Amino acid sequence: DLVALPRLGEVEELWAAWAAHHGMDAWQALWFDPFPLHSASRAKPTPPEAALDEVVAALPVHMALGRLLFYPMYLTSAMVVACESYGMPAIGDAADHRICQLGSAKAWLHPHINPQKRGPSLRDALPAVKAGLTATARGPRGYIASSTDELKEAMRKLRGELPCGTRFVLKPSWASGGDGILVDVKEEQLGSFEFPPGGQHTAILEEFVEGSGESPTLYMLGAEPCGPLADQILAENGTVNDGNRWPSILASEQLTQTCVVAAKDIQRVWGLRSQWGLDFVIDRNGAPIIVDLNMGRPNGNFSVRLWESRFCQNLYLHTSSWKPPAGVTAEVFFTALKERGLAWDPEALQGVLVYQHFQGQSSAYVAASANSWETVDSYIGRLQELMAELGDLGIGSRAYVQR
Repeated sequence: DLVALPRLGEVEELWAAWAAHHGMDAWQALWFDPFPLHSASRAKPTPPEAALDEVVAALPVHMALGRLLFYPMYLTSAMVVACESYGMPAIGDAADHRICQLGSAKAWLHPHINPQKRGPSLRDALPAVKAGLTATARGPRGYIASSTDELKEAMRKLRGELPCGTRFVLKPSWASGGDGILVDVKEEQLGSFEFPPGGQHTAILEEFVEGSGESPTLYMLGAEPCGPLADQILAENGTVNDGNRWPSILASEQLTQTCVVAAKDIQRVWGLRSQWGLDFVIDRNGAPIIVDLNMGRPNGNFSVRLWESRFCQNLYLHTSSWKPPAGVTAEVFFTALKERGLAWDPEALQGVLVYQHFQGQSSAYVAASANSWETVDSYIGRLQELMAELGDLGIGSRAYVQR
């Protein structure tokens, strides 16, 4: 397998640490300039098609194009054509889907508050909801809106449809990872919500689902589930996904099958071919409520699932993130993990693997074990102690490696 990476300092540092600690070969990384050389400001990113040309030109001589598949983070129709020109099939679903931009797929969960702008939505896709029967899975009650006035109209309508005291959540349909979400939003806050210019974006106003605190997520490969449910690790009042625990320790087989059935109903409408996912919360009656659709890119933990699938034994996976302080480079962190006996051990099938590392920014890791959740939790506890120590050392953490 090969990976195409932007030529940025911390990315190169991470790859060097990976190569040193996990036996990767230099030829497995193909580098491209993330900014065009002809731009004086270097402020605009390189078009994906130009980056692809640079990546293909760097392919090792022993790697024939006819044997390769290309799986980009984001796939566009232009990228599909570019890949075809090289005889290299592209994996993924192009962002410009016939229903809407895949990055804004969560807007499809609700009808538009303006009937003249209304198209099909999740309410039409789930048979139990459409038939007026008791649904085992449904979306939250809500509407999408294209303006501040429409948001206020949506709130007035929802207040008439839902029990008194229902709280509301405001979400930008184009954002991901919890960005821009307002929980328990008030009508006076709607006026300060900013829509991007161009009039092509919508915002979502929906009920806040009062539930059990469980938030399972399901990864799909086209029409088939990519393994069982996972439990989301939520932060900031449940608005930010800070990782997953997979397989779920909370979900019953009945809940899993209910979520899978709902996902297949959605897939029949969208016709996706690659990896996508959907998030749920469990309401007070134990029913799964679909609160997000994740389409248009590989979901956050999919790379970890692919890595896990290469082993002959299933692993328990806990993925999460932290912000490495200044001075804690990838090499510093990798060395500290090894010294503490925390680094991934491919023979024992347990340990910690770092797959994103940026000083001062959210960075990702996985703690995994073939043994049990108790083993994983033991690693997490020791890892958090190490992170606290590195945080205290801060900029002087290079001394950690030298001592």
